[in-house]
Amino acid sequence: MNEPTITIKETADHREEVITLTDMDVHYSYKKEGYPDQKVLDGPFLQNVKGERKCEGRYKDGEKHGMWAYYVNNPHHPMARDYFENGALVKNEVLHNDGHHIRMVSTYDNKEHPVKQVTYGDDGKTIIKLDVFQNGLIKEENTVVPEGQEQVVYTYDAQFKLTEKRHFLNDELVKVEEI
Repeated sequence: MNEPTITIKETADHREEVITLTDMDVHYSYKKEGYPDQKVLDGPFLQNVKGERKCEGRYKDGEKHGMWAYYVNNPHHPMARDYFENGALVKNEVLHNDGHHIRMVSTYDNKEHPVKQVTYGDDGKTIIKLDVFQNGLIKEENTVVPEGQEQVVYTYDAQFKLTEKRHFLNDELVKVEEI
């Protein structure tokens, strides 16, 4: 494999790097505040691979901030979006292939442990699964089913051991199993 070629274009407050590998072109563009002594990123960030957008977001005081979008098959529709506050991940969305309807949303605590994960149906609105976490470990799994079918809610202890199954029919509790 050939060594990568790195081309750098820079001004007083902007640095653009183009890294060329044997079969892939990767392009990064970002702004540095206080350049050249400090290397604190501040402002928009963009990554292109072979001329297609793959990742875009924003840095604030050197930390990821706000929405970051990730593109896989289509450079116009993101497959995932992460939301950051002061560098910490607070929310993640996974999207359907159309880039518009939400497939799954996860929220995180200040230690970036998952708190809640909601999975949606093909319409991007109907909830089909809801998972609740505590200290990063799953605490409860809820599968939402169409009316007239049984729903089972699984509850876990702090060691991720299944402790209880609750059975519902049409939103009414019909059975509790202690494990």
